[in-house]
Amino acid sequence: MSDLGPPAEPFEPERFEVPTAPEPFEADDPELFGAGPDGVHPDPEHEALDRLRSFCAMLPETAEVNPFGHPTFRVATKTFAAFELVADRPAVLVKTTPDEQAALVARPGFTADPDTGHHGWTSVHLDEIDWDEVDHLVIASYRLVAPPEYVTQLDGLLGAG
Repeated sequence: MSDLGPPAEPFEPERFEVPTAPEPFEADDPELFGAGPDGVHPDPEHEALDRLRSFCAMLPETAEVNPFGHPTFRVATKTFAAFELVADRPAVLVKTTPDEQAALVARPGFTADPDTGHHGWTSVHLDEIDWDEVDHLVIASYRLVAPPEYVTQLDGLLGAG
């Protein structure tokens, strides 16, 4: 028989702190909706953000995350759209091909993103561009980054497959 040492202390539940549930998040929590690149916090109840959120939620396998201080929309692990305030104006950042980006930024309402524009990321100023065109650009961005099986699902939803 081996010596296991002294007997353990009896369990006393009052000695342990029971964890409590976290506080429910507030929609205007700056940790969830941080400042954009110009230091302005997007209003989580912003009409344009609500519209973008609703549209992105209809696309297959999407999720909204907030890794960069503003609402970002992903498929699988890839970002396809992000909501920002640029000079206090609502904008959505989308991924484009180099040719598409060149054509877009030649028009009013579009700019290459200062940090990621060299990878095709383009800001679409929502107060200047029609929502039909925004929807088209969000879908095109989704197609560029989504896994093929999700693009197939999207085609089925759009009646293109």
